[in-house]
Amino acid sequence: MICARDEASNLAVNLPGVLVQNYRSTHEVLLVNDNSQDETKYLLEGLHKQFRQLNVIELKQEAKLIPGKKSPLPMGIKASKYEVVLLTDADCIPASKEWLKNMQDNFTGQKEIGLGYGAVAKAKGLLNRIIRADVFMIALRYFSFALAGMPYMGTGRNLAYRKSLFFRNKGFANHNHILSGDDDLFVNETATKNNVAIEISKPSFTYTAAPKNFSTWFFKAL
Repeated sequence: MICARDEASNLAVNLPGVLVQNYRSTHEVLLVNDNSQDETKYLLEGLHKQFRQLNVIELKQEAKLIPGKKSPLPMGIKASKYEVVLLTDADCIPASKEWLKNMQDNFTGQKEIGLGYGAVAKAKGLLNRIIRADVFMIALRYFSFALAGMPYMGTGRNLAYRKSLFFRNKGFANHNHILSGDDDLFVNETATKNNVAIEISKPSFTYTAAPKNFSTWFFKAL
């Protein structure tokens, strides 16, 4: 599932990578188009003709007092057909065609949450090295704590959980007023030492491009 607003350029590059996954079981790719004013609608209409598993939810009204993805994401989860929801962002692309399968394979027994690695694509320059190191260290911490039985966060660039867990927790009700937290705060609320799995195989990574300057990186991190 992807929530997107005015992300036509990113979707044109990255969404095909989600649509061509090698996954034989029944699944859907759900795109929540959150009041986009760009060419997103027409792009999705064209992709749907080729990829019938692409389902689009068109949102045309703003949710007052609920910032970020905390309104469109529950809409998508409610409309989803299946129990396990795998999340990524419009500016992310899977590392391989095995991304979906590798993330899904973790949902056995008591597992209700799957933490994946949302990496930053390698590029030239010192800033890129700093950002990649920062993202790696953050992931190293939350993977390590999860392995130690103390999970505390995940990233929406590569995160899966059960639909039933989401509604049992009443979604984002406890932090709907906060701009972010649809990933890390939700995991912090719902994760236990028994219900979390981590997936760190390279084919299961997602990649996103790094910001081009320090100010963009700073404000994006807020």
